[in-house]
Amino acid sequence: MQNSRFTLFPNPADDRLFIDSPENLLEYSVFSVSGQKIQSGVFRKGENSIDLKNMIKGTYVVQIKTDHQTFTDKIIKR
Repeated sequence: MQNSRFTLFPNPADDRLFIDSPENLLEYSVFSVSGQKIQSGVFRKGENSIDLKNMIKGTYVVQIKTDHQTFTDKIIKR
């Protein structure tokens, strides 16, 4: 998935989801489609991925916060 400043890949994802962005990534949250927070974390400097290994297969909403904006998109964990 992509917007003007972000690309999430691969989608569908297996064990790891990568974020391509020119902005500084701060933190992330992963929600079920019903809105329950499944996991969240803080990006270390230079880090650009989210570990999905412990999540079950399904559709999720990923929210990424940067210095300038919050980006939200759906992903599929396979």
